Amino acid sequence: MPTAMNTQQRNTVPDQVATPCLKCSKYIGFCFGVQRAIEMAREAVAGHGAPIRTLGPLIHNPQVVAQLRREGIRDVKSFAHLKPDAVLVIRSHGVPRTVEQRMRARGLKVIDATCPFVKKAQKLVASLSREGCDTILIVGEPHHPEVEGLVSYGTPVRVHVVRSVEELKALKLAGRVGVVAQTTQSPACFRKIIASLKRRQDIQLTVHDTICRETNRRQRDALRLARQCDAILVIGGKNSANTARLHQRCLAINPRSFHIEQADELTREMLRGAATVGLVSGASTPVSIIAEIAALPPPLRGGRSRQWQ
Repeated sequence: MPTAMNTQQRNTVPDQVATPCLKCSKYIGFCFGVQRAIEMAREAVAGHGAPIRTLGPLIHNPQVVAQLRREGIRDVKSFAHLKPDAVLVIRSHGVPRTVEQRMRARGLKVIDATCPFVKKAQKLVASLSREGCDTILIVGEPHHPEVEGLVSYGTPVRVHVVRSVEELKALKLAGRVGVVAQTTQSPACFRKIIASLKRRQDIQLTVHDTICRETNRRQRDALRLARQCDAILVIGGKNSANTARLHQRCLAINPRSFHIEQADELTREMLRGAATVGLVSGASTPVSIIAEIAALPPPLRGGRSRQWQ
């Protein structure tokens, strides 16, 4: 039975967040494609001198893009104003086929940093088109740069982008149908759409699972932590589609899943009462930001309390 002194002590203890145990995903930091694109851009600066340009932000992480700008790697929305000998890097998402053709026709020094897994998906879409598919389906986000590029490789075949079984049901399909996936797509979503297509008797189906293996492993490990931990921090750019998807999938399992981009977004309330906290990240998140967040909370490392509101 508690003594009067113990009761009094409990009542006067400040309202603090207990020190949680951190559990970090096995798959954090840059994915292979993002790391490769950054290295290629930095090599271009070393070889050609600054500045060099990328068509759009090289990766979907504002902090990294800002650092790259300081290094002389500047993102542009258009290459129409660039001189013919300018160096232009194609980012890891790739670009539509006609855009790349215009770059080269203009005489630009094009460095293709398209992720090899994205490049493989592009070639498969082109192959499905050549082989006479009546329709090509791309499972992914319609306005994502990678998907826009994939769509261009299907010309002149009809290409549809779908995100769900519900969107699939709205399409009129017949004959030969080919399917690929955005490389960062949810494997579970892809499987559901393929299962729905396989139940149809009026189409001949060709399926290419182009989801990146690392994306698959990253998502599986994040879901493992979502089941094991009291709270989950999903770290990555707010403009990162794969980070947003990772957050959505964690949230479906653990309602205390939070998508944060930087350490100053973390609050005491997020982790209040959590004995275990899982850390997962999107494919464009640098380890430095993850390390800063892991070291930030006063209950964890004893510093920077101003960040914990």
